[in-house]
Amino acid sequence: MLGIGVRDITAGYRAFRRTTLEKLDLSAVESVGYGFQVDMTFRVARLGLSIREVPITFVEREFGASKMSGNIVFEAMANVTKWGLAARWKKLTRRG
Repeated sequence: MLGIGVRDITAGYRAFRRTTLEKLDLSAVESVGYGFQVDMTFRVARLGLSIREVPITFVEREFGASKMSGNIVFEAMANVTKWGLAARWKKLTRRG
């Protein structure tokens, strides 16, 4: 949906260079749940900065409950849809 060329925008190890963080408007980060991973990656991609994926493997949970709530899932879906549509609209209106 976001068209940024990242294989898995929701997982993996995230490390940011100081110079990258200084270029981001961190006060504008909208996500409060796990969606911050998507939010931050999308912002870095929009600036045209380098993104390197380093996959990690999670061991399946044996005890306890997931920390993912319906609100977190909704937030992620709503934000990705909003950002994706806005990016596509921007591309379309620049062509005309």
